[in-house]
Amino acid sequence: MTDDSGLAELLRFAQRTVPYYQNRIHAELLDEATAAQALAELPVLTRSEVRAQRGRLWSTEGDTRTWKRIRTTGTTGEPLEVVLDQQAQRQELAVLAAHADGLLGSTAWRSRDLLHLAMHGSAYSRRVPSPLHPQSQVGKWNLSRVWRLPEREFYAALAYLDGQIVTATPSVMALLVDRIGRLTPPARVSPLLVVLSGEIVTTDLRDAVAARLNTRVTSMYTLAEAGVVGIGCPTGVGYHLTSSVVVEIVAGDGSPVTSGTVGRVLVTPLANRAMPLIRYNTGDEGVWAAEDCGCDGAGRLLRLTSARPGNMVIEAGGSRVNTVDLAKVSAQLEVDTVRIRSDGDGLVVEYVATTPMTDTACAVLTSAVRLAVGRHISVDVRRIPPWSPGAVGSLGGRDGQIMPFTVPSVLAPDPVVRWLRDELADTQDLLAACLTGSALDPAATSRFSDLDLTLVVGSDPVATRWRALATGLHERLPTLRVNVSTPADLADSALVTARLLAENRPVIGDLARCGIHFPTVGAASAEARLWAQTARAVLWTRATDPAPPGSDVLREAWLATKYTLDALRYFALAAGQRTTGALTVLAAARTWHVPDYPTLVEAAEVAREHRPPPADSAVCGRRYLEAALAVVEWLVCSLRHPPSELS
Repeated sequence: MTDDSGLAELLRFAQRTVPYYQNRIHAELLDEATAAQALAELPVLTRSEVRAQRGRLWSTEGDTRTWKRIRTTGTTGEPLEVVLDQQAQRQELAVLAAHADGLLGSTAWRSRDLLHLAMHGSAYSRRVPSPLHPQSQVGKWNLSRVWRLPEREFYAALAYLDGQIVTATPSVMALLVDRIGRLTPPARVSPLLVVLSGEIVTTDLRDAVAARLNTRVTSMYTLAEAGVVGIGCPTGVGYHLTSSVVVEIVAGDGSPVTSGTVGRVLVTPLANRAMPLIRYNTGDEGVWAAEDCGCDGAGRLLRLTSARPGNMVIEAGGSRVNTVDLAKVSAQLEVDTVRIRSDGDGLVVEYVATTPMTDTACAVLTSAVRLAVGRHISVDVRRIPPWSPGAVGSLGGRDGQIMPFTVPSVLAPDPVVRWLRDELADTQDLLAACLTGSALDPAATSRFSDLDLTLVVGSDPVATRWRALATGLHERLPTLRVNVSTPADLADSALVTARLLAENRPVIGDLARCGIHFPTVGAASAEARLWAQTARAVLWTRATDPAPPGSDVLREAWLATKYTLDALRYFALAAGQRTTGALTVLAAARTWHVPDYPTLVEAAEVAREHRPPPADSAVCGRRYLEAALAVVEWLVCSLRHPPSELS
């Protein structure tokens, strides 16, 4: 189905305002009758051409302040940047809303929240007001940290999906329903509707999601750079095209293919005036399917295929998988590119990246492969460094550039300990080294958490060589915070010493042999009084800022939690206890009569992304800071009593 009036308008606009098209669109008169012919005469727009001509594809009209930049990937994993105007930004949600109206039988659902689930490190949990209804929100929830929770807490977090409209890629949803099925007792999670997009959706997966979550499931063919191209046919035979995108299926020479013939899928989004992409090659291949599918869907029926010449790999049992199929997945997981090869009865997936993927990211990649080749196929994920010979050429390496070895910014403690032992093995005058901090506990980690490395040295902790060592380690692991101290310095820091002894993961040496011992109750109480003065000032200033906090509610929640936890640690030390772990002191605070305990727990869960971000971020951000301030005041009042009276 072609919207000739919308196409004619887009071509006239591009001819007038987009430098790239001014000498390519030659028709003097563009109207509904001539638009399709004018489109067919244009060359195919490839991803490499978009990269090369990026600035010349921008329109000279429009308010650039309202444009949104997005980054996607090509079939080689090279980044592709596209800008969208406001109309294009709203288009995907508008199409989804209209589709959901039909599926659910009314518009009543629009007062509920719409939540997109992601599982890659850079996905930032956030929520904004929905244009669909004044009482609803549109949000993104990164499940990477929820995924690392024990089963009971993981199960509890899933309750936030009940009654919501949930969107996700098929690979993420496949992982989710698999884990839900393994819970004992089985988890009862029931979103109002699940929308799958971003990857090819199989009938088996759609049926599994519907059964496991007891919900309706639909799918959309979407491209980040083009919006919604098609709506999944309920019969599972393909996608009904939307009126917001013109779609062509063409042969290698750009000519249209006959019905039933596989060809390249080209799209021309009609909404975006910031950077019109005309006859854009998606990298997908498809075929026009028979339109007598038997459903009520409107629009021509497109069926995507995975048989792409030159990239297809035939694997165990005759299953087929393609590196192009995984391009979007690898981009989300922040790896350069992916290659798949046979290994006996299974598959080996090799990805190029400077740093290893996290366990969660590997699980998503494995899930995506199994969706393509079958759930029974074994998959082994292996990293190839960018400087490796295997990463150049066949894997699209970056001109053979040699890069220094690094470890990832998010890693389990054990690999970091092994790495540090090698790095520090021959360091002179190093008495001990250990990791500490909440980042050692997956359930207590937020995206702002630092992994603290304390180096206990014999003398002169500010010497040039220690600064150089700290700088080098931090460069290779950005979230590693390196502290250098002498035993005498640590003796003057009650909380630091207590945390080193209570939470540490040894790397080299032994803290006790360095003469480092738990602080006395008196020392901890004295330091707590001084700390409270500074904490009170910081939180008061932040909470009373005329520009309301909460634009980044995750950071506000993290800041509130950081001060809350230190206040609870000081309370425990002043009471003669020897516990400082984040989860332990927060759980114990329930019996300590801490003010507004539920808000403190909520702030910690928001900071760690164990729940979706709150609807009113500005109000909640201030509320979290005020709750933390109340805990500091509570600590000050508690310290006025003798230590023996603290409970």
